[in-house]
Amino acid sequence: AETLAQLRATCRARGTTVGSALAACAARAFAALSEDDEVPVKVLQSLDMRRFGKDKATDRLACRAGSMDLFLKPADGLWDMSREAGAQLQTFEGRNFGEQSVRVFDWAVDAMEMTRLVELESDNPFTLGRAYCCGVSNAGLYRGSGAAEMYYATSTTSAGASFQASCVTVQGKLCVSVNAPAPLVTREQCEAFATLFVAEATNAASSVEEEANTLVLRAADDAPAEPVYENGLIAFGLGAALGLGAHAPAVLDFLQGVARSAANGGDLLAPYGFWLFFATMHPLIGGAGVGLGEVMWGFPGYSALSEAAQDAAGPPLGFLAASVAASAALASNALLRSAAGFVASLAFFGTVSSGLAGTSGDNGSLNLSLDDAPVAGKVVQGDLRGCPSYGQVKQPSMNGFDVTKYKGRWYEHAYHDWTQFAEVYDTTLDIDLAADGRTWVDDFAVRGPSPRAAPRSWRGSPVANGAHYPLYGSLDPAKPGELLESGFGNVFPNFIVDVTKDAQGNYQDAIQFQCLESGGVRVFEGINFLSRDREISPARLQGFFDRAAKAGMAPYGARPDQMHVVEHAPADFRDVDNWWQKFWTTIGVDKLLALVAADI
Repeated sequence: AETLAQLRATCRARGTTVGSALAACAARAFAALSEDDEVPVKVLQSLDMRRFGKDKATDRLACRAGSMDLFLKPADGLWDMSREAGAQLQTFEGRNFGEQSVRVFDWAVDAMEMTRLVELESDNPFTLGRAYCCGVSNAGLYRGSGAAEMYYATSTTSAGASFQASCVTVQGKLCVSVNAPAPLVTREQCEAFATLFVAEATNAASSVEEEANTLVLRAADDAPAEPVYENGLIAFGLGAALGLGAHAPAVLDFLQGVARSAANGGDLLAPYGFWLFFATMHPLIGGAGVGLGEVMWGFPGYSALSEAAQDAAGPPLGFLAASVAASAALASNALLRSAAGFVASLAFFGTVSSGLAGTSGDNGSLNLSLDDAPVAGKVVQGDLRGCPSYGQVKQPSMNGFDVTKYKGRWYEHAYHDWTQFAEVYDTTLDIDLAADGRTWVDDFAVRGPSPRAAPRSWRGSPVANGAHYPLYGSLDPAKPGELLESGFGNVFPNFIVDVTKDAQGNYQDAIQFQCLESGGVRVFEGINFLSRDREISPARLQGFFDRAAKAGMAPYGARPDQMHVVEHAPADFRDVDNWWQKFWTTIGVDKLLALVAADI
């Protein structure tokens, strides 16, 4: 108790807190154990985030867990490290990261399989689940009675820190427990860390130069810096304003559509969260992701290599060196950061707004507008609001429809659907029915990017050999051809609008239509032209458009200028086997894709 009181007084004298000092002690103990005080130590600082939660509801379970990353340099000395920890915490709180992180983590716990994410991280061959050197949890003062000492541990079995110190003050005494994941860390190493940690804290308590109860005011230049918003935020905001302003009428129309949804009592969270996810993914994956791959594979010296040499070599070292140099330049130059933020923001929001205006160049995959199907910024005459009923689009060919004949492999040949990306190809749907005959299973598979979309880099993609996304639906035997499908947090109708048959009476071609509305506003429409054949003629494709027009689907996007024609791999396509595919498998991308598929 006396040592803790002295430590508290010393921390006040040094202009810091006990919590920050404990984080610095943990970092120094780790550095001493690793015999390297030059490399910054990454510390996981546990935080009480309950006060940041804005949801005041008492009838629901909410997650208020939280933590932050501290990066401390042992060579700076204990007290500079401690003050730096406090400065990083002040920045975290000053920029409102606390409230936002609670909101994001609570959403992630509710919407994603967090335990599965932890399992995947524990399988990471590069970190073995150890994303942090050490961690500190300080529960503060225990105000209960009847306990002389108390010890608890923060589990890091699957993922977390290599060493974890958990602290609580009871009856004026700091109770510390240290744990580590075995067999990654031996008991001897854990005990050594505990000894070093306690020694650092004990030494800190007696290292005050003035009287323990004397407050030493630090010079202004030694105080933690107040949060400073760089000009980069202004540049980012300017890029966003210009990107959205380029198609201001379309953006305004979208906002008015959202307002109509709200005014009519529509659900905003699930449908528009669905929209927001894909509106974000299109510029990031289809734009930046594919573009960066093409730049890398086209790097001087690397692009001249044969395919076999590229497949064996891995990433071009020159590109990696240039990337490191560019990152260093951005880190050290605020003007460059501002310029980069402006360009990235302009490109991102410009892509989204072009999707709203129908000027993206591909209205089959990037038509983000509500209700309408605009072409070059002009709404197609006769567009309809909301979603039609099945009876409004169902064709006579669906009379006597037998869903069991619909099972099996279908090749997609054209679509109007912003959940799909123009860069992917070889899209197939494998339809099956569960034993109960009421559950529809749609194994949606793609490869990407296509050799046409990314001629240099497609072989290095993590989905060059394909990815599968299962979708599930429910069937009502009394309503053949009409099912309810679930995905991305929404349930929406999936209509089989029209089918054609071959000479044996088997279903040969089909048109499917999905539609999702909120408060009478159509948020999403999906139109799929499907065939049993991998390749079809232009005349046969035109037949799809003719039948879709007859079904009244043209205003919903079933027009040649509103549909994306799908490219297919040859029948003798062989999976890519190169350095990149081995790399993606090694770091567990296949497991991550499986997790994403399971969470759809």
